[in-house]
Amino acid sequence: STSDYGRVMLTGLIWSIGNFSMLLMVREIGVGKGFTIAQLCVVVAVLLGIFYFKEPSPGSKAAKWTLIGVVIATTGGVILGNLKSGL
Repeated sequence: STSDYGRVMLTGLIWSIGNFSMLLMVREIGVGKGFTIAQLCVVVAVLLGIFYFKEPSPGSKAAKWTLIGVVIATTGGVILGNLKSGL
């Protein structure tokens, strides 16, 4: 329906603004810190999707796999954020 198209377009617009803002942030504060913040933003978005919007349904196999991915992304963000030297 028309409202579905509007919602999808709005979602795309929000993600586009977020991605562009992330690029500006990385330019200002550096790749290491910027990447870590961007990863954490993705984690928050995923958690909101599961627990607020119920997509995928909390407790489902898809949600469990998604949460495993969140743990991996968070761990990677923490590790990269704490590195003292460049790779």
